[in-house]
This record gives sequence, structure tokens and C-alpha cells, in this order.
Amino acid sequence: ENTKDWKEIEFNYPKNIFWKKEFVNAEGSTSEIEIRILDKQTKNIIQTFSIEPGKVYKLDSNSLKSNTDYLIELRGKDGMYFLKFI
Repeated sequence: ENTKDWKEIEFNYPKNIFWKKEFVNAEGSTSEIEIRILDKQTKNIIQTFSIEPGKVYKLDSNSLKSNTDYLIELRGKDGMYFLKFI
């Protein structure tokens, strides 16, 4: 069962042609991780999804606005996670 508390990461979405808008939960992570993206100013939830170890999640390119600050919240079982944003 996942922990109840979300852990926050601040994130600014730059309009960068090299960013694929992919989240990777790398092999070796403890388990599936839940991720939700919120607009930092309004606290509105933009997107919520889960990623299993060794899997990739591709964001909808229309869901994020360039030059906007976001909070990325994470939660999962106690353990170690290896996440990449590519």
C-alpha cells in the first residue's frame, strides 16, 4: 500500500525542443510510484498517473504550459526510487 503523504518537487516547464516530456521509473525502484502534477499557483491537478519500475510515461504535450511553475507530487511504498525526467 502506498504512503498517504505526497512528496513535492518544484518544476518549471521550459519550452525546450529536447525535452521529450517523459517520466521514467527506472529498474531497481522499489515499486510503482504515483505521480501528480499541479499548477503551483492555482493548486489545480493537471495530471495524475502511476509508473511501474522499468516503465516510461509520456505526458500529453498539451497538458503543460511553457514558462509555468508546477509542483510534482510523488508517493509510493517506503523504499528507494530512481526517477528520470527526459
